[in-house]
Amino acid sequence: MIGVNIIYKVLQLYYVLQKPDVPAADKGIIIAALGYLISQLDFIPDLIPVAGYTDDAFALALAIAKVSMYIDEEVNRLAKQKLDDIFGQGTSDNL
Repeated sequence: MIGVNIIYKVLQLYYVLQKPDVPAADKGIIIAALGYLISQLDFIPDLIPVAGYTDDAFALALAIAKVSMYIDEEVNRLAKQKLDDIFGQGTSDNL
């Protein structure tokens, strides 16, 4: 379920990025966080159990905190719908 929660946060950021009313600086923060998440270069290598993903989670948390005012019901609905499309119906029920 932890993986699903992280993917949900990523999808929220993705859908906020699509909104035209989000300032360019905030979109830059989203792009930086998502880029860091997929980057092979990390402050803490992902191969280290548990600790390896803390820097990725921290980057996502900072981006979510910065753009939280743009995460509305539509963003949540789209993110949950995409989760259900990817992992099967009912995946988003516990979010």
